[in-house]
Amino acid sequence: MKKYAGYTLIELLITVTITTILITIGVTAYGRAAEIQAIKSDSEAILGLLTSAQKAATSGKADCVTLYGRYLGETLTTSSNSPTITITSTCESGSGAVETYTLSRFNSVSSSSILFRPLNQGIDTGASSSLNLDFTINSDTYRFMVEQSGTIKSLGKITP
Repeated sequence: MKKYAGYTLIELLITVTITTILITIGVTAYGRAAEIQAIKSDSEAILGLLTSAQKAATSGKADCVTLYGRYLGETLTTSSNSPTITITSTCESGSGAVETYTLSRFNSVSSSSILFRPLNQGIDTGASSSLNLDFTINSDTYRFMVEQSGTIKSLGKITP
C-alpha cells in the first residue's frame, strides 16, 4: 500500500480562510492609513497657505503698488462647501496677484475671509479676537484657528 504525502481538503480550506482574513485586515488598515495621510496632507497644506499669506503680507509684498495703489495685505478666502482656497494681494483700488489652491479631500464648512496686513499691522479676521476655519471630510470636521495676534493653529478634529 502506497502512502501519498499532501494536504487534506480541510487543511487547505483553513489556510485559505486564514489568508483571506489577513488580506482583508491588511487592505482595511491600508485604506485607513491612506485616509489619515490625506487628512495630514490637507491639514499641512492649509497651515502652509495661512502661513505663506501671513509671511507675504508681513514682508510688505508690493506687487500692486504701481497699478492699484497702496498695498493693504493678503486676503485668504474660503467658500462654503468648496475645496478651494484663494489668496489675493489686496490693494487700495483693486487686487494684484490671485492664487487659487484646491485641497485634495477637505471642503470648507463656510465662507470666510482673512486679511493679513503688511508689516506686522495685524490680522483682520472680521471677528472679535480669532476666526475658526472649519473643513470637513466625510462626516468629520477639522478646525484651524487664526487669532488677530498672528497665531495660527491647527486644532485638529473637533466633536460637534
